[in-house]
Amino acid sequence: MTKAPEPRDAPGLTGGRAVSIPVAGLTVVLWLEVLLMAVVTVVIVVDLVVQRPTSYASAVAILVLALVAGVWLAFAAIAAPRRRSWVRAAAITWQILQGAAAAGAAGDSGHPVLSWLVLLLALAGLLCALTARGMRPAGT
Repeated sequence: MTKAPEPRDAPGLTGGRAVSIPVAGLTVVLWLEVLLMAVVTVVIVVDLVVQRPTSYASAVAILVLALVAGVWLAFAAIAAPRRRSWVRAAAITWQILQGAAAAGAAGDSGHPVLSWLVLLLALAGLLCALTARGMRPAGT
């Protein structure tokens, strides 16, 4: 008689491997950033409808970039607990871009507290991405 696999050994999102704290932290940070990009996208759409932009082409381009960034982050957040090797590079790239945007907006924007919170989120994501171990190549 065969023994049923234990829940920790069952294949699933993590391939049967336990998720480390940095990988779990990176996954949480990425999902928070997906939500943040969803909010940004909604704000852009509302602004596009309510206000008259100087250039509709530029406004639509920014909207498309926000959508693509949100989808990219969602793919990274889905792949993070599966420990795909490309997630670390994607997360580090995004954290640097987000940190630079937040740092630049911290002194200029009308919401410096929000800018600092986004910067702290980027730093937390960068820390998790740099300390996450056991990311494996996509073919395995």
